[in-house]
Amino acid sequence: AVVNYYRFFLKRLGRLGLKRSANTTLQEYAANHQVQLQPFEGENCRFADLTGIYESVLYGRHHVTDQEYAAYEAFYDRFYPGLKKELGPVRYWLKAFRY
Repeated sequence: AVVNYYRFFLKRLGRLGLKRSANTTLQEYAANHQVQLQPFEGENCRFADLTGIYESVLYGRHHVTDQEYAAYEAFYDRFYPGLKKELGPVRYWLKAFRY
């Protein structure tokens, strides 16, 4: 589920113009977009931390703890409200939900 969450975030952020280039690592991406990602972050759900969890699951066969999964859920819960606040209602609907 964490892998799907992270890929979902990358896809949606890419639609907002925060695309990841092929030669950028996930950690570099998170660091480069730290300011833009702040509206979606909370005390226990920083995107850089989610990136570390994602990488450890993907490459290290790490088993996600309940606390780590809760961080993903918290980021998701803040994601759409943060988008709406940052973009305004019209741009929010145009950018966040196009397929």
